[in-house]
Amino acid sequence: TEKQARDAAVASRNVERLSQGYQDLVATNRALQVRIAVEEKTIGRVVALASDLGVPDPAARQRAIVEMITLAARTSDFTCYRIDANGGVRAWLRGPSIVARPDILPTPLVAALRWSGRPLCVVRADDRALLGDIGVAAIGLMPSDGGAAIGCLVLHSLPFTSLNAHSIAEITEIGAWLPQLIDD
Repeated sequence: TEKQARDAAVASRNVERLSQGYQDLVATNRALQVRIAVEEKTIGRVVALASDLGVPDPAARQRAIVEMITLAARTSDFTCYRIDANGGVRAWLRGPSIVARPDILPTPLVAALRWSGRPLCVVRADDRALLGDIGVAAIGLMPSDGGAAIGCLVLHSLPFTSLNAHSIAEITEIGAWLPQLIDD
C-alpha cells in the first residue's frame, strides 16, 4: 500500500541519516585521537627544545629557536629579522622552507612593526598593503624593558583557512616570548 511505501521510505532515510551520523562520529573520534597524540608529542618536544635553549653552542641554540618557532607558528616558512640601533634590518633566523626569502625588509613594513606590538596580517586590508609579497603575517619583537622592536618575525606562508583570531593570538604569543630568546 501507499502508506507502507511512505513508511519504508522514511525508515530508509532515517537509517541513512543514522549511518552518516555514526560515520561522522567515527571520523571525529579518529581526528581527535590523532590530535591528542600529536599534542602529547609536541609538549614533549617543546620540553626537549627548551632544554636546548640553555646550551652554550650558538648553532644548537639557534636550531632550537627555529624548531620552537616552527612548532608554535605551525609553519616552517618564516624569517626572523633583527633590527639594529639605526633601524637596519637583516635576516637572522630562517625556517627550513626551501623558498628564497628577502634578507632585508621594506622600510614601511619595518616602521609599522618597530613601535607596535600588534601583529600585521593580510586579513586586514591596511596590513595587506604593508606586507605586500613579503608574507601573510608579521609581528615586531618588543624588548621586555620597552622601547623599539629588536626584531620581527615574518610568516611568509600559511594556509588561508588558518588565518583567524586564534592564529593571530598565537602569533602575538610568539612575539611575547621570542624577544627573550634573541635579546643577547
